[in-house]
Amino acid sequence: MKSKKSKLLLSLCTLMFCIGVMCFGVYAATSVSYTLSGHITYEVNDVFVDIDTTLYASKKDLYTSQSNIAEDMHSISSALESGTSVPTTNLVVFPYSDHQSSLNNVGEGETSYVAKALDLNYGSYVADTASYAYYVAITISNYAEETISTTLDLDSLYDLNTNVIISPERTMENIPAGTSDSPSKVCLVFGLTLDNPAQSIDVSFEGVKLSVNKGELQETPGLSFTAIDNGEAYSVSSGTADAERLVIPAYHEGKPVTTIANMSGSQFKSVYIPNTIDEINASAFNNSALRDIVFQDGSPITVLNGNVFSNCSNLVSINLSNLPELKTLDNCRGGDPSAGVFYNCQNLISISLPEGLTEIDTGGFNGCSRLISVALPNSVETIEAQTFSGCKSLQILELPSSLINLGGRVCSGCDSLRVLTVDPANTKYKSDGNCIIEIESKTLVLGCGGSIIPTDDTVTSIGNIAFYGSTISSIEIPNNILTIGQSAFSYCDKLVSVSILDGVSSIEYGAFSSCTNLSEVELGNGITEIGSGIFVGTNWLTQLPTNHPDGIVASTDRTVKYAIKASTDIESVDLSGVKLIFDSAYENCTNLTSITIPESVTYIGSRAFAGCTNAVVTFEDTVNTTWHVVPHSGPTGPVFEKDIDVTQPFDTWKNYWLDIWNYYYSWEKKISA
Repeated sequence: MKSKKSKLLLSLCTLMFCIGVMCFGVYAATSVSYTLSGHITYEVNDVFVDIDTTLYASKKDLYTSQSNIAEDMHSISSALESGTSVPTTNLVVFPYSDHQSSLNNVGEGETSYVAKALDLNYGSYVADTASYAYYVAITISNYAEETISTTLDLDSLYDLNTNVIISPERTMENIPAGTSDSPSKVCLVFGLTLDNPAQSIDVSFEGVKLSVNKGELQETPGLSFTAIDNGEAYSVSSGTADAERLVIPAYHEGKPVTTIANMSGSQFKSVYIPNTIDEINASAFNNSALRDIVFQDGSPITVLNGNVFSNCSNLVSINLSNLPELKTLDNCRGGDPSAGVFYNCQNLISISLPEGLTEIDTGGFNGCSRLISVALPNSVETIEAQTFSGCKSLQILELPSSLINLGGRVCSGCDSLRVLTVDPANTKYKSDGNCIIEIESKTLVLGCGGSIIPTDDTVTSIGNIAFYGSTISSIEIPNNILTIGQSAFSYCDKLVSVSILDGVSSIEYGAFSSCTNLSEVELGNGITEIGSGIFVGTNWLTQLPTNHPDGIVASTDRTVKYAIKASTDIESVDLSGVKLIFDSAYENCTNLTSITIPESVTYIGSRAFAGCTNAVVTFEDTVNTTWHVVPHSGPTGPVFEKDIDVTQPFDTWKNYWLDIWNYYYSWEKKISA
C-alpha cells in the first residue's frame, strides 16, 4: 500500500509541476479576492463506497521545491486514510458550505467547487512573495469485502485567464477489502499553485473523473427473513441487525429475497438493495436514520409505496435513475399528503428520477424543505396534489412535455419558487409569466411568487387553489380574467395588495381567505357573482368595520357599491346603489330596526342578516319579487332549496332570512324575462 501511495504521490507531484507556476500580475495588496471553480465526475459501479472531496490551501511561506508540495499531499492523504485530523499547522480546510462535499452512496455524480470573492489575508496564510497552493483531496472508503480499484483521470486542468490546458497522466490505486463497520480508505490528492496572485483571480479545474470498479458486498448479520409466495421467496426485516450499513442479500437459503417488509425506525445509515427486490412495503424505512440509499442496477421495482422513505431526516440525495421499471411514486393512504414516498425528508437536496416514471402521487416530496430543484423526466404524466408542498428551497420547477394531469396545491409553501415553466412540446399545458395554463379551458392552474398573470385571451379564469400558499406579495387581476376560483389565493400570507379589474365577474368561495397580511383591496365594477368567505381571515376584512362602519365599499371607479362587513354597533344602514351583499355583512347587527333592500341588489350572501332579530325588512323591487334561496351546508330541516316570494308575510320566510337552522342560505334574485 505505501509503495503504491508513494508512486501515486510522485505522479501527482509531477502533475502539479506540469501545471507549473501561473503568474497573474504584480502583488499590490495584503489581501486578495479570487475565484476557484471546477468539477469532479464520479463513475461508480455497484460498490459500497463513500466518496468525500475537500479543498485545502497551504499556509507555508514558500513552494520552491517538489518536497514541499509532496509533504503537503502526504500529510493530507495520511491523515484522511487513518481517520485523523489534517494538520492545521501548514494547511487550512475551506468551509463545508463552499468547498466540501460527500457522495455517500453508489452511483454516478458530480461535485462542483465554486468560491467567489473570498478575501485571503497573506499574513495568515503565506508570505507576500510566496506561491499559493490549493489541494483537492478525494477520500474513498471501501465497505465491500473485496479489493476494488480506482482510476483518477485528470483530463484537463486550465487557467481561465490564459486558457492554458494541461493533459496530465492517469493515476490508479487499489483499495483493500473493508467491512460495513471498518472500511479501508485511500486518499487521492491533486493540487494547483499560484505565484504572487493579484486581484480577481480565476482558476478552474475541469474534466476530473474518478472511476471505481465493482466489489462484492457482505450481508448485514441479524436480519430477519420470512418465507412468502408459497415458500418460493423471502421477505426481509431488520430483526436484530444493528450495523450502520444495511446490505440486503439477493438470496437467502437458495431462494430470492424479493420484499423489504419493515425497517421502520432503524438506525441503518446506508442501505444496499439488490435487484431481486421487487417490492418495498409502505413505511418500510419510515423515520429511519438513512443517509444513503443504493439500488443495484437492473432493479425490477415498478412502484415505491407511500411513506417508504418518509421522515428520513439524514437523507441528502438519492439516485433512482437506475430503476428502469419504476413507474409510480405512490401514496399509501388515499391521497393523504403526509403519506408520500419522501414526505418530510427535511434535508433532501437532490434526487435523480428515471426515464419511464409516469406518476408522482399526492405528497411525494411534501415537506422536503431543502430540495432545491428536481428534474422531471419526459415520461411523467401525472403530478398529484401537494407533491412539492412545503419545499421551501425549491426555486425552479420545469414541467415535462408528457404531463397531462396536474393536481392542486402542487407548490403551496414553496417560499423560494420564482420560475414555473412547461416544456413547449406539451399539448395540455403552456407557461406564461411563470404561470401554468391549461390550454383548452384557458385556466391558470398553477402560480407562484414570481407569477404575473397574462393579459391576453389565452387565459380567462384563475383555477381553484391556483396560488394557494404561494409567496406572491401583490397581484393585479387583469380584464381578461372572468372568474377567480375557489381558494385561488388562500393562505398567501405575504400577499399585501390585490387589484381586481372590471373584467372579473365571479369570485368564488374563499378566494382570498386566510391571506393574513392582505390590507389593500381594489374591486372592479363587473362583479356579479360571489361565494362565501372570500376575504375571511384577512387584515382588510378585520379593519373594514372600523374604516367603513356601514360595511359598504365602492368599486375603483365608484360606479358600483358592495356591502361587505359592517360594524355590529350600527343602528341604521343605507344600501342605496349596493349591488351585492356579502356573506355575514350585517350578521348580529342587533341594533338595526329597519332594513331596506333596494332594487339594485341582486345577491345576498349567506347569513348576511343572521341575528338581526329586531329589524323590519322591506324589498323595494316590486317586479322581481322572487328570490332563489340555497343552503351552503347539508340541511336536515324542512327544505333543501326553494323560491321565496318576498311579498308574502315575513313570518313565512323569516327563518331563511335569519338562518335559524345555520344552513348558510344565500339569496339570488330571479329576474323576470
